[in-house]
Amino acid sequence: MLVRWMLFLVMGLGAHSEALAARDKTLEKPSFMRGAPKALKEEMMKFWEQCTTADGTACILLADAYVNGRGVKVNAARGASLFQRACEVGVGSGCTKLAMLHFKGIDGKKDFAQAATYFKQGCDRGHVTGCLNLGNLYVAGDGVDVDEAKAVALYKQGC
Repeated sequence: MLVRWMLFLVMGLGAHSEALAARDKTLEKPSFMRGAPKALKEEMMKFWEQCTTADGTACILLADAYVNGRGVKVNAARGASLFQRACEVGVGSGCTKLAMLHFKGIDGKKDFAQAATYFKQGCDRGHVTGCLNLGNLYVAGDGVDVDEAKAVALYKQGC
């Protein structure tokens, strides 16, 4: 029993250190495109500093820059990681934006089930768009079973 417990601890710590390494990668300083305006660089560095202290709104602004290539090279995966950080600290729009990336496809890979998960989290955190989009998934049966009653309830919740 003690051996199993120690093995669990070692394996758990390994997974934890991998998660920390991924988080550290997400929070690396932005690398700006050549010719990016000084004011934009300063603004994004401010967002980066705030995001590292768990300011979810700053994480969203930085994520949007990566998704849209605003001053930095387009990097949907990094944008997704930053949206996830915003979601984890309780910002509903971060969850919904992450869901949209999964819905549209991060680097071409659509995942409707993940989209449904994050739309639900956004909705649960009071983001109306998360509720409405989750309702749409229930109507279409994308990533969830078709359930018009749930869709109607979500639409009502979003209004």
